[in-house]
Amino acid sequence: MLYDARRPFEDLLDGHPSQIAEVLIVTVPAAPLLESLRDAQRLCAIPIPVSGVVGRSITRLLRSVVVEPAGQPRHTGPDEADVIAYLAALLRCAKDGTSGLNRWHLFALLDVHLRQNLGAAQCPAGLAKLFGISERTLHRTFGDEHTTFERHLLRRRVERLREMLSQPRWSQVSIGKLAIECGFADAAHASRTFKAYFRETPRDYRASARDGRARMVAAGRRPQPHPEATYSR
Repeated sequence: MLYDARRPFEDLLDGHPSQIAEVLIVTVPAAPLLESLRDAQRLCAIPIPVSGVVGRSITRLLRSVVVEPAGQPRHTGPDEADVIAYLAALLRCAKDGTSGLNRWHLFALLDVHLRQNLGAAQCPAGLAKLFGISERTLHRTFGDEHTTFERHLLRRRVERLREMLSQPRWSQVSIGKLAIECGFADAAHASRTFKAYFRETPRDYRASARDGRARMVAAGRRPQPHPEATYSR
């Protein structure tokens, strides 16, 4: 829902008192938003659907910027101009079904979507269709970042596997099951890829991570969670 903060408004949430609702409020200057989308004022106080892939990806991206877990540093994310571009994209999607985002902004959304769906089968044609772009645009978007769809997806999967191997809550789950969870065909494929990226096997990495946590506990220090991998630009 878009509101003009220069005018008084009241937002009432319907629902049972026992239900929990999360309200994410993002405040941006009106002038640059209107410059990005001239019809923005006409969309005030009108529900904006975020159920589509683009809408969900934008919401996740903005939430990661606005909401900081306790004790965790803020990850590098979009600045104010980027936030305005994403909000304008949400409004355009509600207006005519197209986001109007450039390839730089599209890449961030594609990355968010892939990280949320690493275990699912992915293909360029299907992903392009979900985001309402051509397959050529999809490949050019990854090319702008000096990578390909296939290489980026593989990188995200192996980074996710490393993250899971470092966490105590996954310590009793077999590497094969973690590999499938991350989207690898099997443990052997995951092991080869992991060693190519990190120069050690998943088994060795898990053992060293476990030993590192034990040393920290023995020293009276609290082990820190492995940060979620982010794409460097």
